[in-house]
Amino acid sequence: MMDLKLAQSFALTALNAQSSLYMTNAKKVSLRSMAAAVILEAYLEGYFTQADNELTFRKEVLDQSSSTLYRETVLLPLLHNHAEVQGDLGWWLKKASMLPNKKLKKFEIAISD
Repeated sequence: MMDLKLAQSFALTALNAQSSLYMTNAKKVSLRSMAAAVILEAYLEGYFTQADNELTFRKEVLDQSSSTLYRETVLLPLLHNHAEVQGDLGWWLKKASMLPNKKLKKFEIAISD
């Protein structure tokens, strides 16, 4: 059995038996939850630096690490062309779970590959 990351194992469960052609409400909820799982996964793997209650993510972390495509499809849109972004964990989870449909579709393709 393969050793999967948090977001990947959640994707197997969430996207099981979902129609691949249509962005149904159930599929949107699944993808938004998986995007939040990517944030938790990045947090647990030390992608964020923490000062007080604020988590800082720097774009250079993605460049230096062997980041996966599905992680980049969630984290890069949250940067909005900034070198770094700060927020508490709740803020990061909320932003990831509110990605627009176009970004969710890219995320679905990235995580299913």
